[in-house]
Amino acid sequence: IEPVVTASDGTPLTLGTDFTATLNGDAVAAFPISIATLGNKTFTITGLGDCHGSKSVNFTIAGFNGEGTEENPYIISSTDEWDAFACEVNNGNACSGKYIKLTADIDITQKCGTVSGSTPEHAFSGTFLGNGHTITATITDNCNQGTAPFRYINGATIRDLTTAGSVSTNQAHSSGLVGFADGTNLIEDCKVTATITINCDYAGGFVGHGLSSVTTIQGCVFAGAFDGISWKTYQSGFTTTHSPKNIGSFWGWSDNATLTINNCIFSGTYSGKTPFHPIAVKNTSSSVKTTANRVYYTAPSASQ
Repeated sequence: IEPVVTASDGTPLTLGTDFTATLNGDAVAAFPISIATLGNKTFTITGLGDCHGSKSVNFTIAGFNGEGTEENPYIISSTDEWDAFACEVNNGNACSGKYIKLTADIDITQKCGTVSGSTPEHAFSGTFLGNGHTITATITDNCNQGTAPFRYINGATIRDLTTAGSVSTNQAHSSGLVGFADGTNLIEDCKVTATITINCDYAGGFVGHGLSSVTTIQGCVFAGAFDGISWKTYQSGFTTTHSPKNIGSFWGWSDNATLTINNCIFSGTYSGKTPFHPIAVKNTSSSVKTTANRVYYTAPSASQ
């Protein structure tokens, strides 16, 4: 990239004479700047001499390493590459028919897929191969539903992935893996050890809201924690205390979905003062076709 830096009156300024520059904290010696890695970047200029102050610009280098085929998948080996992948999906590239492979344990704060309020928008529709690695998430969103590492999937496969860390929200349909699921999906050989802190109704360990999808969850383990936090409302001089409700360890909610759960176990914990189901929850006015084979659970450590 080759930034154009000018004074407020439009006069061109010169690197090294009128200002210094850094990219992600590293000094820039000359323009143009060659950027060899994907992900989030911060470019900062600081005035010299008669030029005062500093200004920063944040941007993301999106794209992929690899071809996206089963033989040569797109590779994610760092937080920056996850951010670039999420940016592609969040801007409308669903990666349909593409393969993405995680090759290292990474930490993330960026969610893949977009939801505006309660409306799912941009989905991930490819195959994500966790390759036995762990994504440790630190995710908080109190504005939009479906808070999860994969906020929205539609026709996706997620395989052999562990998610750890924390997901926190006061909005519905959060999850340790997928917020909203639509289309036909497969979640296989995955594990959630994350803590899901919920200050609202509706949440699931693997899927927050299954919509009207056809989804199979198999060979999966929930070994994380649901932390249900009560909240208060005030009206006409009265205080009402609410507790989260409709929490399911694998499946948080759905409308008219078809759900298959095979060879799964819940060994996590739940704290809260509301009914909790160790397998799944659905909308009572909807029809959810459910098949469960060899699904086990240990008793949660709190009231249910």
